[in-house]
Amino acid sequence: MSFIPCRQLLASTLVLYVNSWGSDTNDGLSPQTAFQTLQAAVLAFSTKYDTGGITHFIQLADGSYNGATLTEVTGGGSIIINGKGASTFLRGNIQVNQRRTRYVIKNLTFAPENTFAVSALNGYIELAEGLVYRITQATSPALFVSELDGIIRVTNDFALTYTTGVLPTLALARSKGQIRLKDIQITATGALNWLTACLWSQSGGFIDARNFRHTSTDPTSGLRWLQESNGYILGDSGTDILGTVDGAVALLTQSEPIIIPQAQLGFNVPLSFSTATFALS
Repeated sequence: MSFIPCRQLLASTLVLYVNSWGSDTNDGLSPQTAFQTLQAAVLAFSTKYDTGGITHFIQLADGSYNGATLTEVTGGGSIIINGKGASTFLRGNIQVNQRRTRYVIKNLTFAPENTFAVSALNGYIELAEGLVYRITQATSPALFVSELDGIIRVTNDFALTYTTGVLPTLALARSKGQIRLKDIQITATGALNWLTACLWSQSGGFIDARNFRHTSTDPTSGLRWLQESNGYILGDSGTDILGTVDGAVALLTQSEPIIIPQAQLGFNVPLSFSTATFALS
């Protein structure tokens, strides 16, 4: 006989706390009993609670934290991972590989060390307000990687700081992965060098770059965008990459919208998607 764990049904919003001096043996229910790692808070939601289809929070205190794999929780709803602003750092990779829980990240600094900042492998994640991305490694990989039907949706403008000047690519969509940068402005500080391309789509990947603006204080080398192996990038007259309006990116080489398996999502995706297809409007 298999054992089915009993989860507490949440009828109101729950906040789980994380602090670098905390302990993963704590319950995370107060700042005084905080977890030490983001992963412990995520696992608590996925193993101890039924979220009841409403929004809950993971609150990160000031400090530096490793990345985490964002797992599915029972009950659907949304989990918002919230930092304290510029004094909260994520040093590792945030990976999401499920699509029934809506995860949102805001108010912290990504400082990946030889890893992606955010990757979606058949998962869904939103990157919201108050985010800063700091590149400190000489060969840091792409900031955003989406593949295997993964979806990364950037909803707010953000700042990008380079200290070494080398970043292979900003956004890589491949194997039907999707990245939405529509109406987003990135302000970059420091010299940079695109080892591959700013926007890179391959093997059926899709990047929505309509009205996407990326400006920099220093010139760049490398490609502004790269479409290969049936990869697609959609831009328009508002697309402005690194200070140069590039009209060619407005050419979408696929005539049909990309199909989204909406039934796999346990929530309604706002603004970006219709009930059955990737909405291009």
